[in-house]
Amino acid sequence: MVGEGNITHLGKMTTRMTFCCDVTTGYYYNTVGSFVAANGDVLDFTIPEGQIVPNDEDNSAYYQTKFNDPIIFTGGTGRFEGASGMAYTHAYVHDGADEWRTDFFSKGTLILVKGKR
Repeated sequence: MVGEGNITHLGKMTTRMTFCCDVTTGYYYNTVGSFVAANGDVLDFTIPEGQIVPNDEDNSAYYQTKFNDPIIFTGGTGRFEGASGMAYTHAYVHDGADEWRTDFFSKGTLILVKGKR
């Protein structure tokens, strides 16, 4: 999965994630990825496991499925060297015939090493 967006502490960023998914059950595991800030600093993360489930919220006409699993920050480069913390994916999936996309509205805690900028 590749994408782009804006994240507090990164600003404009790009992302790349690799994971395995059982499309029958929605169970996914071994996700590894990184967020790359505009200046090139990298924040690495893992999502050990999770599950994509039907979306029954008010936005279900556009987003048919969703997932909300822990993201574990595992360090990185530049100001993210030694970073830790976690967030929840809080993501929605649109799997329309004309477009497939996942939108993330994640929130969590990022702990930076003092003195890193």
